[in-house]
Amino acid sequence: MQSNPQTYTIFNQAMRDLSTSISPAVAAAFDWSRYPVIADIGGGIGSQLASILAAHPSCRGILFDQPNVVAEAPDDSRIERVGGDFFKGVPVQADAYVMRWLLHDWSDEESVGLLTNVRSVAAKESRLMVVESVIPETPEFDMGKWMDLNMMVMATGRERTAAEFRDLFERAGFALEQIVPTPSPLSIVIGKPIV
Repeated sequence: MQSNPQTYTIFNQAMRDLSTSISPAVAAAFDWSRYPVIADIGGGIGSQLASILAAHPSCRGILFDQPNVVAEAPDDSRIERVGGDFFKGVPVQADAYVMRWLLHDWSDEESVGLLTNVRSVAAKESRLMVVESVIPETPEFDMGKWMDLNMMVMATGRERTAAEFRDLFERAGFALEQIVPTPSPLSIVIGKPIV
């Protein structure tokens, strides 16, 4: 996609279309107003962040993704756009760091590196908000199990259980604090910095 800007545009539009029902569900499932500044790391064109800010007018946001991606984000006076590479660093200060459908794209080692970059800038009061499927450790059907196969075939990533998220968080300097279900297939996995 890096060599074909049109492919990036199509991918971003597809992510926006998928977000239509998920973004409001995530925004409504949690009291985001306790975090005045919310950074969406790898947030694409900002659909999730815009939905959170629409539901919580006291907050402002920072959208962090590759420069050519954030350039396509709709204008919003409450969202600061920051371009960069989250594997090289996360140059933003926020009260909450949101990552939706991001870790499932990457291997455990890559995910730990990404989370470590967030931990290096997170204050002790900040929270990490990973919005992903949380796979049950029991044999019942779960759509996330099918997505797990897809991510293993299409990328280096995978879906994870609560225990696997706990392990990733701890390796990166976060403690898993809480898992908040949403009306969508995704949950909010909340981490706090280990001090």
